[in-house]
Order: sequence, then structure tokens, then C-alpha cells
Amino acid sequence: MRSREVWREAGRNLASGTTRGLIGLVVLAVGLGLLVWLQTSGLADLARQADAFRRAGAAIQVVSAPGRIDGAQCDALASHPAVAAAGALRPAADLRLAVLPSTTVAAFEATWGLAQVLGVQPLGAVTQPTGSPGGDPTVGDSGTAVDSRRAGGVWLAQDLAATLGPNDQMTLLTGDQVTVAGVFPYPSDGRAPTLSFALVAPVPAQGVFDACWVELWPETDLAADWLTWPVLSGPVGAQSAPAQAQQLNTGLGLRFGAADRLAGLPLRPLAAASLAFGAGLGFVLIRTRRLELASALHAGQSRAALIGQVLIETAGWLLPAVALLLAWSAGTAGWDNPSLRRTAFWAGARSVGLAATGLLLAAGLTAGWTKERHLFRYFKNR
Repeated sequence: MRSREVWREAGRNLASGTTRGLIGLVVLAVGLGLLVWLQTSGLADLARQADAFRRAGAAIQVVSAPGRIDGAQCDALASHPAVAAAGALRPAADLRLAVLPSTTVAAFEATWGLAQVLGVQPLGAVTQPTGSPGGDPTVGDSGTAVDSRRAGGVWLAQDLAATLGPNDQMTLLTGDQVTVAGVFPYPSDGRAPTLSFALVAPVPAQGVFDACWVELWPETDLAADWLTWPVLSGPVGAQSAPAQAQQLNTGLGLRFGAADRLAGLPLRPLAAASLAFGAGLGFVLIRTRRLELASALHAGQSRAALIGQVLIETAGWLLPAVALLLAWSAGTAGWDNPSLRRTAFWAGARSVGLAATGLLLAAGLTAGWTKERHLFRYFKNR
């Protein structure tokens, strides 16, 4: 049989429904769609856990060395691949506001880099986590924090800003006016209450500070080797207390363990199940047509032409199914997934590819396995 005739016969079978393509498409879409969803939802859940870990400040290490933190060196840590953001902090004189005359507000000075660590947002904007990651859990990305170098003004903790109201100016008890540039979230979720009801004034990274706040993301076991780089040596002969690095919030554990959690997801078993599902479906669909295929061989069609015809027929309904499932993978990967959209999509797409490969191979092998000499037996057992 010529190749043109093979294509024509495959087209006629697809049009007449002989290939059971609609049944195959529905079964593949439902069964494989479930396996794809299990993969993408597992990765989305991991991304949400990582996002919650960072929102709580659990990825932030506070290196304390009063009067010995080099502000410029602290900010420079942000250039390290494992550091999402870094900034230095030191206390300033407490303030009294005209609207809260009986309340003392803690005030601090910080380098510009601390805006990224705290997730400072423009006044009136919805506050976001400290750096909303946009990729894998092993890749850190700063959020859309306000650029205080251009905006000018101080940053207020969210609780303090809620007390004062949505004003971009506040008056001190002394009568001085202070511009508010942004607000940062600092809830009572187990983190150290250092900045819970505080005002932070950005200053140039010059001179010394008391602490360097560093958000470590992605996690690394080598942080201790360079986390104390901004710490200056004390005066010669002076007894200086060693610098201490403490996690800002230990309520969610000392580390997130993204690699271990990712390894714990059943991605490989689900991928293997997808391959097996596709192969099983391909076998069943072609095996149920064994009488028709044996009759074609008996009528003189070559085995190679028969296998080619079956593959064309299978591909005819498989390609729309693959397109549908890839769209499903993209949709489920992006649903409520703060950072692992691409990883989740490719995990689902891999399963779709494995299932399609297994289905085509099983269809071709099952067609090749059909024997002309078994025609009478196929007819008897139809």
C-alpha cells in the first residue's frame, strides 16, 4: 500500500470513529489530567509553604554586633547569590508624636537595603512578603519595595501606620514634620518584636551600625562562613563580644529545607504512572481492533503500512489531547502558586510527554503484534 493510501485510510478511520479516538481523548484527558494535577498542586503547595516561611521572616538572620557593623559591607551582602536582601540597622532616639503624646515610638536608622528585607511598600499599598519569589524555591527575588532613595521619608511598621491613619505627613510633639515614604508588615507571628511598633529612617550606608539583617534565600549551609563579613574588629586590646547571628522568627523551624521537601514529593512515581497509563491506554485501544487489523493483513496490507496507519490514526486524536493537557498543566501550575509556576508546568508537561510517548509506542507495538494467522480466533472471540 502506498503512503498516500495509508494516509487516506487513516483519515477515513478517524472520520468514521473506527479508531475510538473520542473515547481515547476523554479517557486520557481525565486520567492523565488527574496525574498532572497531583504534580502541579504538590509543587504549588510547596511554593505556598516557602512563601509563608519568608512572610514570617523565618529566612532572615540578624547578625548583632553593637557598634561594629559596617553599613556598606552589610548592604553589599545582597550581591551574594544566596542573599535575597540585606540591610543594617541601629537605634535612634525615641520619638513622641503629636497624635500620641503619651506614647513613645521606638525609632531606628537603617541603610537602604533594609527596605528590601522588610518589604517596605509605598504608603497606602497592600503590604507584601519580604521579597515575593518569582521562580523556584532555590531562587530569591526581591519584591516591589519602595525606593526610599528617590521617595524620601521614613518607614512605619504596619501597626503604627494603622494607628496614625493614611497620612503621608506626621507631626512630632516638637512640632517638626516628618514625611512617611512607606509601610512594612511586621505582625506578631513569633518574630522578634524589635520593629513591631517602630519608625525607621533610611540613612546612607556610612559609619557603623548595631545589626545586619540578612534574608537568606535560597538556603545554604555555608552562610556562617560569610554572614559575619560586615562585622568590624574591635579596638586593639579591647574585649569585644563575638557577633551573634539569630533567626528573626523560629516559629516555623530553623530552616525550610526546600530540597528535602521537593525530594519528598512523588514527582517521579507520578511521572512513571503517567507513562504506564499512556502505554496501557494505547494497548487497550489497538487491541480491541485486532480483528479489523488482522483482516487488513489478510487483505494484503503490509505490516509496516499497518503500523504506520495505526500511528497516524492515534496521533490524529492524541495531538488535540496533548494540547488540552498542556493547557491544563499551565492552568493548574499557575493557580495559587506564588513562585513555582514554571517548575510545576514542566513537571506536568513531562508527564504529558511520557504518556503520549508510551501511548504511541504501545499502539505501534500492539499493531505489529497482531497476527494474520489469528484472524479466525479474533473473529471467534470478538
